[in-house]
Amino acid sequence: WYQSSSFRSMERNKTSKYERKTRDGYFGSLLVIFCIELACGVWTYEQEITVPVQWSDMVTLKSRMINYGLPRYHWLTHAWNFFQREFKCCGVVYFTDWLEMTEMDWPPDSCCVREFPGCSKQAHHEDLSDLYQEGCDKKMYTFLRGTKQLQVLRFLGISIGVTQILAMILTITLVWALYYDRQDPRTDQMLSLKNDATQHLSCHSVELLKPSLTRILEHTTMANSFNTHFEMEEL
Repeated sequence: WYQSSSFRSMERNKTSKYERKTRDGYFGSLLVIFCIELACGVWTYEQEITVPVQWSDMVTLKSRMINYGLPRYHWLTHAWNFFQREFKCCGVVYFTDWLEMTEMDWPPDSCCVREFPGCSKQAHHEDLSDLYQEGCDKKMYTFLRGTKQLQVLRFLGISIGVTQILAMILTITLVWALYYDRQDPRTDQMLSLKNDATQHLSCHSVELLKPSLTRILEHTTMANSFNTHFEMEEL
């Protein structure tokens, strides 16, 4: 019985050690991943992202300007108007790109600082300051290459990081509950050993008392039979 109790105790200790290693590994993995994500997030915020615009890129943009306003390229017309309104720019390098690359006599109305129908014609003949002076090349390529989309990625990274922090807090709480909010395992082991020893001694005592009880019963039976025989002889 002592060997079986020791074996059970060893098995419990092995299981407890395995569970503790698993929890420690899980917590460590979350911590490492969170540190990497934090470092990447800090780097993206600190790093100045510049998008170089090459001459070939500007030539490609200018070659597309000739299709502006054509029914077949309605999407291109809409894209140019959107970029010029959104980023407050006009043309690729300067607003005169519209005059050089197309058959237009003045830029689109989306180049106006205060946009209304015919504003670009009026600005072209009266006051050129009513037109955006800066080109859209750098702003357009910055947008197309995903600098604005980095904000979405940063938000997702922050959300995942918060989730990992909550998971680490729950892991620490679980470890605290298992290791600090329960009785000492050695006390439980000693109590189990005492209970097993008491049961064994009780069984052993019963086994030892069995022969004595048997002898007492035999002597009592013999005495009763002797008395009965003696009484019959007297009669």
